[in-house]
Amino acid sequence: MSNTTKSKKDTLEAKLEALAKEYKEKLAALEAAGVEGAKKTKNIRDITKEKPGDYVEVRLFKDGERYRDDVLVGINGYMCRIKRGVPVKIKRSFARIIAQSEDSIAQVNADFLMKDGKMERYC
Repeated sequence: MSNTTKSKKDTLEAKLEALAKEYKEKLAALEAAGVEGAKKTKNIRDITKEKPGDYVEVRLFKDGERYRDDVLVGINGYMCRIKRGVPVKIKRSFARIIAQSEDSIAQVNADFLMKDGKMERYC
């Protein structure tokens, strides 16, 4: 692996760690305030490691603003609508797609947060 590739990887990992820390702080604040749906049943990355055909229970984050609509996930023509804020059982392959989507969104957000090589906060 070249030095530039390694440094980019280290930079992305640092960005993702900062976003994860911020997410945990916001989740803790929501739980302390007693917001419904703030608690998760399981981490979605933990449940995507086993057989893809198994059913797993997930609860997607829900708030009153950006994350309020159901999530549609499609794999090879099969669609799954997942309701936010309530525990639902879905196939592991759909959970894997959601986890990959969250990773790509986190990476895009981390890229937009960087300005002049420094992490910026946004509200």
